[in-house]
Amino acid sequence: MKINALRIKLVHACVLIIMLTGLMAAANAQVISQLPLQAGVNVPGNMSIVASLEFPTMVSVANLGNFNSAATYVGYFDSGKCYQYHYSHTESERHFYPVNIGGPNCSGDLWSGNYLNWAATQAIDPFRKALTGGYRVRDTEDETWLEKARQDGQGSIDNYPNLRIPASGTNSTLVSNATGVGWSSFSTRILGLDHKMYFTRTGTLGTATNPSSGISPLPVIPYQPGMSLTDSNIYEVSIRVKVCDPAVGVESNCVQYGSNWKPEGLIQANAEQIRFSAFGYLGDGRRYNAGTDASTTRDGGVMRARKKWVGPIIGDTEEPNPNQEWDPTTGILVQNPDPDDATATEVATGQTVEHSGVINFLNMTGQIVDDALYKRYDPVSELYYSAIRYFKNQGHIPEHAVVSGTSEKMRQLVDGLPVITDWGDPILHWCQKNVILGIGDTNTQRDKNLPGSTGTSGEPSKPTVIQNDDSVDVVAATQKIASLEGISINVDNFSGSNNSAYIAGLAYDSNTADIRPDLQQRQSIQTHWVDIQEFQVLKAKSQNQYWLAAKYGGFRVPDDFDPYDFSESLEPEWWHTNGETLSTGDARPDTFYTVADGGQMIASLNQAFANIVADLVGSGASLAANSTKLETGTTTFQAQFFSGA
Repeated sequence: MKINALRIKLVHACVLIIMLTGLMAAANAQVISQLPLQAGVNVPGNMSIVASLEFPTMVSVANLGNFNSAATYVGYFDSGKCYQYHYSHTESERHFYPVNIGGPNCSGDLWSGNYLNWAATQAIDPFRKALTGGYRVRDTEDETWLEKARQDGQGSIDNYPNLRIPASGTNSTLVSNATGVGWSSFSTRILGLDHKMYFTRTGTLGTATNPSSGISPLPVIPYQPGMSLTDSNIYEVSIRVKVCDPAVGVESNCVQYGSNWKPEGLIQANAEQIRFSAFGYLGDGRRYNAGTDASTTRDGGVMRARKKWVGPIIGDTEEPNPNQEWDPTTGILVQNPDPDDATATEVATGQTVEHSGVINFLNMTGQIVDDALYKRYDPVSELYYSAIRYFKNQGHIPEHAVVSGTSEKMRQLVDGLPVITDWGDPILHWCQKNVILGIGDTNTQRDKNLPGSTGTSGEPSKPTVIQNDDSVDVVAATQKIASLEGISINVDNFSGSNNSAYIAGLAYDSNTADIRPDLQQRQSIQTHWVDIQEFQVLKAKSQNQYWLAAKYGGFRVPDDFDPYDFSESLEPEWWHTNGETLSTGDARPDTFYTVADGGQMIASLNQAFANIVADLVGSGASLAANSTKLETGTTTFQAQFFSGA
């Protein structure tokens, strides 16, 4: 069976705008909108951010390989600027601030932003920078400081190795151009040090998971510019940086609000076109000092931010947004833009929740509760399924949102952010484009409690609402992918940790089947995924559930496609138009993004949003033209179909 025509059908169009010459006289004095209308407003896209923020995604090194002063590294610092370090007796006041645009090589006691990006950036930092502008630890009209993610010591030295310049031997020029220290070699440690960095020339930085061990000599000395440095001592700096300073030139992601500037990302830039929601895990980590492991049987994920407009106005209207996530006058982020969700969580759990919203969830997961560790064990297919249920309007899974135990345990689980259980329906218009953007590592665990699955190893009892869900059979969907791809998928133990690869089957079914038979036409969900590449390893397609989920959850579905009768290989033009081949030898699906370093992560996310927004706009067809748009006084007409497929 061959299916070659992509779905571009009038029945799948939200809007048909036909303007004829005979109607133009009445419109000559009017400003003509160039955008399609739906019930008086433009139809927004729906994006759910599914963030599998288990500890490797949070703590791993972002910029790989030995330092190369000719390369450009990404992070919260500007690679082209030189920075001075501000010391204070109060640790929270210590930070780097830009002095000049003289980088990447600097001199004297100035530090290279390019070097600091290489030395101190964790994998989650470029993700936050790309989506939101970064985690703001200080956010006033006069100043903005970004702070790197906490490094809580989870994982091992393989997640964030100690770093050295030069990689071996000595090179005083390299060190003096990169740091504010006149040594011939320079070693640093990030592992287990929260938002700080240790450095030394000959001292022992250690490799132990416990940040209190492996350091010699003690105590560690807070660094001050101009101080006399001893070779074997350990010195400490706090990785905070002042950004968007017009006195030395603002960075490319800074947006002006009056006389001040704020760092922003893809969410702010697309706030008038896309409504966002966010799903994540409860903060079930492991506390080394208490010797208590996280629960291996905690299922699924929870909604952290409901589908909403995030900007100061609702869509591209002039209507103010009561749940805006930043101030339109100052650009300052709103601490609690969704107070009802915060209050409901406090009532349900007894835990304080002072922050809410999509941006705060992305920036502040793992940052609010200082002594809690990041999520351990990531049932990613169950997390992804929660977002699918949201689009299907099936409601939350009560067992996934249970917060119980000691007060300390509950505080860690809530993590200072809403746990939302009254979901509502995210689909406002039957023709909306629905998208999931996910991030995570492939070494997942125990994610088999899903509709149609009979696997029980490592799983608690299957929740009743999942047992009763007959809208998808994850086993049938995942094995269909295996058949189409010509590979074997062990759905009971996909990669050795009782995981399933069911995320791929769910993505395929949601992309090809009708997820909402109660609405007009076929509703579907397209999946985009960023593979964090834990331990800097990219797995081949037969071992990479995200490659499979992106290919089969992201391909453009032809008309009359029957997902469970179709038996041929997908046509390349449906899923692989980028022409790229991955290091594994596999073609890169158009909606699959790899992270070999922080720069690639940002490039991948920009590409993902460009693809998503292009899909939201839909496809246009010209019926007659002397222009691609209608202008008052013209004698031609233009028709355009905006697809909701």
